[in-house]
Amino acid sequence: RFGDGEWHAILVDEGRNCDGHQYFPDMGKRLAGIIRGDPPYMMGLQPLCMKTMGDRIENWLWDNAGNTYLRRPQFWLDGDVLHGASEAGELRRFQHAIRARPSVMVCNADITPFDASIPVPKKDAWLEYGQINHALITYCVQKPDAVVLLSCGPMAKVLVDDVYHAFDGKVTAVDCGSLWEPYAGVETRNYHRAVIGRLHAETRQTVA
Repeated sequence: RFGDGEWHAILVDEGRNCDGHQYFPDMGKRLAGIIRGDPPYMMGLQPLCMKTMGDRIENWLWDNAGNTYLRRPQFWLDGDVLHGASEAGELRRFQHAIRARPSVMVCNADITPFDASIPVPKKDAWLEYGQINHALITYCVQKPDAVVLLSCGPMAKVLVDDVYHAFDGKVTAVDCGSLWEPYAGVETRNYHRAVIGRLHAETRQTVA
């Protein structure tokens, strides 16, 4: 899921994303390398970044993505599909699917893990990339049938790529972005308030 934060890093912009993760140059190079490498797994593009910086993204892709489908933004998958499902109250199928297997969440402490978690800092998680990568690969060696769920900013894309190549695509890894925060009662995006409100209403109905 490549959004504005990932693209600012790729385009060597200065600053931080909305969660406080800095656009480190070496992280940007890794993200750019993923696209240039034409990965065989599914790649998503968030619509917002195309609205705010679409021309820059299209120019970079045309010059760097080769002759693959990634060269054309319209052929990327919708990077907000899970968030849209959550907002519409239709996330249960995804939740049931991942609960059918062991799962590990790479996330900050605000998010409730499923079976296990690998904690990351809320800000500038990239600074601990080496330790986090080691912990994740170690977990996957022990549980190769696990589903890896990542909510750790731009670093998530690098970890997805690491897991894919380390296990020849046999481990499922999903970049979830800010998907899980409202289910832990945490509001970090505009749409989270509506999700939290719906969850509270459903709880009241269940109790009643």
